[in-house]
Amino acid sequence: PWEVQKKVAELVYSESFQQGDIERTKLHQKPIDIMDREKKDELPKMQVGFIDSICMPLYKVMAEKWPSLQPLYDGCRSNRDHWQALARQRATIDLPEQTDTR
Repeated sequence: PWEVQKKVAELVYSESFQQGDIERTKLHQKPIDIMDREKKDELPKMQVGFIDSICMPLYKVMAEKWPSLQPLYDGCRSNRDHWQALARQRATIDLPEQTDTR
């Protein structure tokens, strides 16, 4: 379901951003986009890209091989549509602020 998928994505990005904060402050490196808190407003667009390149092809093959898994593919497509709508609206996702990385 969308609300579960959205919450899981928020938790994953929150953790990724913490890693990116460490890379920026301690290693003085620019983190990759998915770990860059400065790009948090692009999260919906990044989710669409991840779903299109990884999730949809995987779930499609699984549903073709095992038709009982079609609901997983359908759910993935529905979640993608939600992320796409957020990306079009340029909506932001509420994530925790940067924590002290010292």
